Amino acid sequence: MLDFVETFLYAGGTDLEKPLRWAAGCLKQPDGRAGEADVILISDGVSYFSQAFLDEWAAAQAQLGFHTYGVLIGSLAQLPVMQQAIAQVAYVPDLLNDAVATDLLFRQ
Repeated sequence: MLDFVETFLYAGGTDLEKPLRWAAGCLKQPDGRAGEADVILISDGVSYFSQAFLDEWAAAQAQLGFHTYGVLIGSLAQLPVMQQAIAQVAYVPDLLNDAVATDLLFRQ
């Protein structure tokens, strides 16, 4: 798992809109609600959100009633980007050297 995370940590720039749209689509229930599900996004935050997406995301959360949580890995400078779409973001400066965070995220 850590090899997988390392591979994508240093790639530079990620489209976070696509996976969040996908997640919202997966949450839709026949009654129009998201049930008991929430979305967790783990990223280094090297991305951007269009205003159109942010409006769409806020509408989806209001309509479906789910919450979004983020885990920001790496640079704290990317926190404002993540916070545009995610109100609650946990910060992990160095996943590879943070045993507590690694155990919390990847071990049962």
